[in-house]
Amino acid sequence: MKNWFLLPHYFKKTGMIIFPIGFLVWLLVQLKVMIPYAPAAIKTVLLTGSACAFVFGFFFAVFSKERIEDEFISQKRMETLFISALIQVILIITGFFAIGLGPWPQTIENQMFYFLGCIFVFYLSYIIRFNYVLYKRCG
Repeated sequence: MKNWFLLPHYFKKTGMIIFPIGFLVWLLVQLKVMIPYAPAAIKTVLLTGSACAFVFGFFFAVFSKERIEDEFISQKRMETLFISALIQVILIITGFFAIGLGPWPQTIENQMFYFLGCIFVFYLSYIIRFNYVLYKRCG
């Protein structure tokens, strides 16, 4: 992976702060813990903003440079990207079969949450494996 595809290093810290906050706000609004009696328009804006913060935070955390970006890190970044993409493809394929053949009700909300979960698993598996490989190398 060429370095010109990557964001500067400070985006990693920003992303690691933004994505848990975005996820927490989204979850609290969905569970009606946060602003339970607000109008639908306000909830929609808050849900959209928190979901965007969550996704952008993940993006910043994944696609930012390390302090020292060398060939080893580039190789491990590509391996981790491949493994994360493979996990996501397996989940999507099993999701199509589970949605098509499953006994539960097939609603658009169930499908949407499943495929959003596949996106979440892609980024999360990338962050966990890449940081584990770097920790194992330095430790």
